[in-house]
Amino acid sequence: MKRILSLLLLLALLCCLTACKQKETMEDPVTFYYQNKEFSHGSGNSVILGETRESAGSEDMISLLNLYLKGPVSENLLKTFPNGTKLLKFHIDGEIANVVLSDQITLADGIELTVACGCLAKTVMELTGVTGVNICAENLPLGNKQNIYMDLNSLLLLDISTVAS
Repeated sequence: MKRILSLLLLLALLCCLTACKQKETMEDPVTFYYQNKEFSHGSGNSVILGETRESAGSEDMISLLNLYLKGPVSENLLKTFPNGTKLLKFHIDGEIANVVLSDQITLADGIELTVACGCLAKTVMELTGVTGVNICAENLPLGNKQNIYMDLNSLLLLDISTVAS
């Protein structure tokens, strides 16, 4: 009888450990890209790093991208968009994703805007499989352009100042 009871307790313990281990694995993981906080010129570190997160069961791109716009969880990454930036429209035409953001995006400019758009474009390309991303604000121009288009060829965000020519 003691052996049976011991066997049942061992079996229950194994089931519990297996269930705990299954919860540790992410369901529907997605990768969001943000600016690397530790980036320094001449180090060869990438400007953009990925952060794997749970999609929270959402497969709707608008929900996923609004989650992305809230910023990274990791302290090693920087939030790339100004506070309050929201995704207003998202649609795919062939191989191009079109993203319309709230006008708060126009608070970023120069390299900050370029890195933010690069992070968003890389995130969208990975989530959807498109080859390019067209980003614009609802009513205002981005920098001196109506929109910013990025594809994999646009994303040269490694510091190459130390590479011999």
